Amino acid sequence: MLVFSPSMLCFPGKPWFSESIPFLPRELERLIFEFAAREDKHVACTLTLVARRTQIWIEPILYRNVMLTSSFDEAFDTASQFLDTIYARPASFFARHVKSLFIKACLSSPQVDVEEILSVCTGLESFGYSSPFRAPELVPYLNDLPSLTRLAIPFHVLHEAGETLEWSLPLFRSITHLEMPHLQARSLPPPGFLPKLEYLLVNDLAQPSTAQTLLSQRSSLKALAFVNDEYGFDERTLSKMTESLNQDPRFVVVKNASWTRETWGHDQLKAERAWAAIEEKVGFQRKKS
Repeated sequence: MLVFSPSMLCFPGKPWFSESIPFLPRELERLIFEFAAREDKHVACTLTLVARRTQIWIEPILYRNVMLTSSFDEAFDTASQFLDTIYARPASFFARHVKSLFIKACLSSPQVDVEEILSVCTGLESFGYSSPFRAPELVPYLNDLPSLTRLAIPFHVLHEAGETLEWSLPLFRSITHLEMPHLQARSLPPPGFLPKLEYLLVNDLAQPSTAQTLLSQRSSLKALAFVNDEYGFDERTLSKMTESLNQDPRFVVVKNASWTRETWGHDQLKAERAWAAIEEKVGFQRKKS
């Protein structure tokens, strides 16, 4: 085991304590700055101002997880601010460094140029979009994200009214985690589609038998999480559903109407922790069964 000690930083012929500016090996200096940046985003922003080299080290950490909100108040319109940044930097910077992106739009906020953002953030592994608007025009951009494995998006966003969602689209081929509020029971992906899907979260199962059908069709599914919001089942129906599915520990009820906001928060860590909690509950239920 390597135990760090200040003496490790001494050099032959030079005393450890000196009134001169302390010197750290560049590799150790970078590790310290990166650790501090990951611990606190506000600290990270400050560290980019220390020196040009720290800016180069820290900016990839700052841009790894991006959460944007659209607002008529310029102070809170982070979506427009991010677009300004896109125009000021080469597209390769965002393709290389932005790995997780969440965009929130409301009825009372201006439309976000999501296509412009997706056109440069081509290295995304996670993408979340919360919007009351239909936006099937996003599909070609999502199809061009080869590393995308996590998707959180309302069902209505990706398809035109009255049409079914095409589960054969390239964007679904590598998805392992899918959070799709308002996914209708009649539109659930048939067997054979989403071949890598391991975690599915929905808030509309129509009836308890829908969950049983979904679980029986997908043996590779590790967890089916059902968000029972204010428009969901009453406690009696929910209790019966849970009892009928007790033989399958992969079914988990999430009593949280704001799942997307809670899991994405300000960075991907909250999503990781939320799914970890789901996995833990599945593991507990497996031991009981």
